[in-house]
Amino acid sequence: MLIIIFKKLFYYGVKRTPLKLLASYLDDRFQCTKIGDTKSSFLNITCGVPQGSVVGPLLNLIYINDIVKASNFNTVLYADDINLHILGENHKMLEKTVNHELKNLTTVFVLTNYVSVIPKAISIITISIFPFQLIITQYQNKSA
Repeated sequence: MLIIIFKKLFYYGVKRTPLKLLASYLDDRFQCTKIGDTKSSFLNITCGVPQGSVVGPLLNLIYINDIVKASNFNTVLYADDINLHILGENHKMLEKTVNHELKNLTTVFVLTNYVSVIPKAISIITISIFPFQLIITQYQNKSA
């Protein structure tokens, strides 16, 4: 899966020595877990970026940057957070469009980039404006 980030870095102009440096930083990493005095064996990490690193959020943004091409949502990216926005005048049509776009994102982006969606982290906010009245409804998925 690291090949995906290397291809994207190359696409954005990271080549030769800088790409080799990032490759050596991301490839052939190992980690273990320690709880109290007990430590697990080291396992090879084959995907993702090191947590807590300075370059991690930037690499993540490069990795997910092309999500904006995968749907008709207006998209705002920040670190590991993605906000998808869409406008409409008819609630039923808007609901149909959102479901269609989310299905597209799942097939076009999520599956081809090997990323996962955390259902518990999904929230939907609808804002309706009527004459002299603003109605805001938020749905937070708590089932996952």
